[in-house]
Amino acid sequence: MDASIYNFTIALCYDFDGTLSPTNMQDYAFFPKLQTPPHEFWERTCALARAQDADAILAYMYLMCAEARAADIKIRREDFVEFGRSVKFFDGLVDRGGGDWFSDINAYGARLGATVRHYVISSGIREMIEGTAIGGKFDKIYASSFMYGVDGLGEMRALMASLRQTPPAEVGGTPVTRVRDYQTGDVVIPGLGVVEKTPAICPRTPAPCRSAE
Repeated sequence: MDASIYNFTIALCYDFDGTLSPTNMQDYAFFPKLQTPPHEFWERTCALARAQDADAILAYMYLMCAEARAADIKIRREDFVEFGRSVKFFDGLVDRGGGDWFSDINAYGARLGATVRHYVISSGIREMIEGTAIGGKFDKIYASSFMYGVDGLGEMRALMASLRQTPPAEVGGTPVTRVRDYQTGDVVIPGLGVVEKTPAICPRTPAPCRSAE
């Protein structure tokens, strides 16, 4: 085949947990350090999300922070990267001396005149993915991330204060019809103000996690 007549790009988009790695990325280093069985952590996550009518991804990220702080485990950016170094992968993804998936598929695409790009779209922690043995193979990692350090915490507080004062009128072109503040428990309808009060999540203590078990 004459590859010179072709000039195109192929984008390969991957989930991470259960797709590239046999199980959740937290199972390899974070949960052992926390000394908690994975299934118990995810049960607490689901209970918290149900109790607070919260998004499950935000609930698990909240619990990771809350339970790590309670156990005096550091969760700086570099700590998440280090957790990622323990993640295992399905056979063939990582080079063991006989090639690896990324190199092989890139070479195959090149023979067809194609440039192959690799992307991760995951609800996992971006920094943990970056720390894995294949983190450098991706053109872009779209995943969950925290704001780190004192400056990051200050920026997040300022952002949340701004959002509480002036909620967005639309998101991605879709009008916002209802806003729930998970810190105060207020449910706000634009133009009407607070119309309902629900249980609040206090971000300074993991107490809601315990009560949701």
